[in-house]
Amino acid sequence: MIRLFDDKGKSLCNFTIKVHFVSQVFIVTISDSLRYVNFSIHHGEDCEDDTTIYQIRVADIDKIHWGKFDDRCIYEPNVSEKRVDRYLSTLVRKQLNDAPSKTVYRFSRPGMFVIEGKPVFCTGTEVIHPKDLDPNVTFEFDPAIQKMDVDATLSENEAASKFVELLSLSPDPACIVTAYKLGFLMRMSYTKIGKSPKSCIYLYGRSGTQKTTFSSFLTQTYERNGGIKSPMRLNASISSVVSILLENSNDVVVIDDLCPSDSKRVQSQQEETLIEIARYIGDGVTPTRMKGNKISQQITNPV
Repeated sequence: MIRLFDDKGKSLCNFTIKVHFVSQVFIVTISDSLRYVNFSIHHGEDCEDDTTIYQIRVADIDKIHWGKFDDRCIYEPNVSEKRVDRYLSTLVRKQLNDAPSKTVYRFSRPGMFVIEGKPVFCTGTEVIHPKDLDPNVTFEFDPAIQKMDVDATLSENEAASKFVELLSLSPDPACIVTAYKLGFLMRMSYTKIGKSPKSCIYLYGRSGTQKTTFSSFLTQTYERNGGIKSPMRLNASISSVVSILLENSNDVVVIDDLCPSDSKRVQSQQEETLIEIARYIGDGVTPTRMKGNKISQQITNPV
């Protein structure tokens, strides 16, 4: 059993902190990075130590209550826990310089990206990359990331052949919608060269010609255990449409029944909404609204 003492020989607690490595985590979608320390809690040779590796930001080392990670951690009752935590934080910082370092890229959505100057493709569960990418680079995925459903038993040629058959059902709109989706998947690559893709597709035709089903199938390239999601029906105000687009700014949005009514008045309103959507996609500026006595306007970077 470990008994940790300070520099004056005063007993502090029954555990210590072992730093395993320091990771520089690059948040791929926002071109930012954070430095993390990866550590474990040790109670001594006589205890069966938990091999769990915990992770905290290096910037938060001095704010951590170290005992919260393991129920077996016990502080000396006659010593302030804050004092013990400060001492443990100092021990952790002393280990940082000698700890091995790892480079990690964290993804929050699927698509094509540029990592270490190399094009890579994230499916949500793995990253497809060139063989000459630095082998020391590792990848992480946000828990809520969308995942592409990949059938490992299907060859690339078979998958391509079946997709071409799907496109042939309605060649012109299929190619346009697919190109739009591919532009989204490669958005970060375009953004890297200063050409972020912005586009809006309007499908029209007789009722019952499968416009909704077709566009939903082509744009929803992620796991479909629950089937294809029904697209959002547009029967509300311009502000509601803008809210929908703001909430889905990193994905392709399919909005159904843009002009479903025979009423000239309703059609006019919906056409105005379509124009507003096109404007928003083009410049990323939402319509001006009054919030109390002030003008409210949000500028974003829509897909």
